[in-house]
Amino acid sequence: VDLNADITTRGGTLESSGVNFDITGSSISTSGGLVTINHTGAVTIGADINSGVGDAKVIATGGDIDGGGTITAGGLTLDASGGIGIGTAVTANAATFNLSTSGNGADVIISLVDCGSLITSLIVGLLTRISLQAIRLTATTGDLTVDSAIGNETDNLTLISLAGGVAGSATVTAAALSITTRGDIGTSLIALAFDADLLETTTNGNGNQYLNELDSVTIGS
Repeated sequence: VDLNADITTRGGTLESSGVNFDITGSSISTSGGLVTINHTGAVTIGADINSGVGDAKVIATGGDIDGGGTITAGGLTLDASGGIGIGTAVTANAATFNLSTSGNGADVIISLVDCGSLITSLIVGLLTRISLQAIRLTATTGDLTVDSAIGNETDNLTLISLAGGVAGSATVTAAALSITTRGDIGTSLIALAFDADLLETTTNGNGNQYLNELDSVTIGS
């Protein structure tokens, strides 16, 4: 399916199925209606999808999900047999995120950009294969808050806050952890707890770094 004209519904459901899917030349708006894109090939969200408070599900059972536009939804499900945002990160504004991939390799398998701040408790599902993979989570205009545990001991994890800091009371787990911020990492009252074999941090502003490793870590490559 190659969509080259805008689609608008007034609360109605939109469903699409087939092989590849590309909306680079158009947009979808449902005014709260459910959006389901379920294709057996690659899916490219090259323009905006806006389901308002309605849920949106994007499923690629035989390829990657790539971005370019912005997905606005109540609950957003992204499920790919390859990766999510490998070519272009998927940008979204949603109340909850459910992310799942079954691709292989340490290249970026999940790359999600939140339009505003990002709170880890809103990521209600984060599923990858057992082998080493990479996850990149980005907050655009606010902080990335770790209010619930995120990551696992197998995958590499990158946390980015373009305009704020990365902080919270929960634990970040990764094989290799990279954190890039404009502001602080952790706070003077609550250091950011993490469990990783390798740590790299960058503060692009005048941010301070308050970190607490749960056992041992190598700093830098």
